[in-house]
Amino acid sequence: MSSNKAADNNKTTMENVNDTVEAAMAMGKEKVEQVQENYTRAYGEFSKFSQETLGVYIKAGEIFAKGAEDIGQAYFKLAKITAETNAEAAKAVFAAKTINDVVDVQNDFALESCQTLFSEGTKISELSLKVAHEAFEPLKEQMHSSMAKTMKDAST
Repeated sequence: MSSNKAADNNKTTMENVNDTVEAAMAMGKEKVEQVQENYTRAYGEFSKFSQETLGVYIKAGEIFAKGAEDIGQAYFKLAKITAETNAEAAKAVFAAKTINDVVDVQNDFALESCQTLFSEGTKISELSLKVAHEAFEPLKEQMHSSMAKTMKDAST
């Protein structure tokens, strides 16, 4: 009878071990599935973020390219004004009758050249700052959005 009792105890112990192993396997499988689900979700979010970031960089690049074109046109306008002013001054010098006329033409030319340089230079500087600000704006918005999402995710 004691061998039957020992066999029953052995069988019960084996059943307990099997139940424990099965429970551990089920729990392990559940945890693996949960981790896989979390990684899949995180990868999807990262992929979406990467696409959004690329779009923002493209938008900023387009703004910068347009701005660079505008700045180039402003420089071309300055060069054109300078060339026209130089040609007019040369004509006036050749048309001068006296040395005093030449000096007056030269003084007028110098004054006009400085005024043009400062006014057009100011326009170009302002345009450059405007372009830099406008091109950086989408990047700044993306950064703020990312930081807000990160802070929200960290608090949950």
